[in-house]
Amino acid sequence: MFVNMKDATVNGNKKNVSARNAEVMKRLYQWLCYGLFVVAVAFIMVGVYSKVGMQHPQSNVANREYVVKPGDTLYSIALRFRDGQDLNQYLFQLEQEVPSDARIYPGEVITLPSP
Repeated sequence: MFVNMKDATVNGNKKNVSARNAEVMKRLYQWLCYGLFVVAVAFIMVGVYSKVGMQHPQSNVANREYVVKPGDTLYSIALRFRDGQDLNQYLFQLEQEVPSDARIYPGEVITLPSP
């Protein structure tokens, strides 16, 4: 539908140009609302499925091993591998993995607790 602005006709029918513009704006608004709805649903679905994929039972998470490097401390290792767990709690669990003298040496392999 082409609008002839000179005599304000639409396809040979006399119509008010402002009414036609209002109709176009209404349709644009509807399409915008539909588009936003589709995008919102897509984001919700992505969020739901990403959370489902991230849930792992604690029993299936294997312990990791770490080779101590020069300059490493139990605290620095705990900071690096705690995965969002409370630092003090993870450090305590890490200390349980080290022999009683609580010293670590470069090249030593220690087992990291599960997060």
